[in-house]
Amino acid sequence: MQLARVTAVFICLTAAGFGQTTATLSGTIHDPSGSVLQGAEVSVTQTATGLVRQAVTNGAGLFRLPALPTGSIEVRIKAQGFRPIIRKGIV
Repeated sequence: MQLARVTAVFICLTAAGFGQTTATLSGTIHDPSGSVLQGAEVSVTQTATGLVRQAVTNGAGLFRLPALPTGSIEVRIKAQGFRPIIRKGIV
């Protein structure tokens, strides 16, 4: 079963201000029924450098990855019992 929604993951990638060199990625992970998923693994890879940062969702399904270098990234989300989600080319 695939994770149905990755709420607010991509819209919360923020780099406020011109010339900003870091960003924050945060969001909530839901299953197909809309229930939040605790313990989902979120992995972000900086495409240009290969830098990998990881977070695990809390009891409310929330995760936060601050101080990410700006640029193109790949996001992978894994949760037990679900197929992983992979999104590439996010800027």
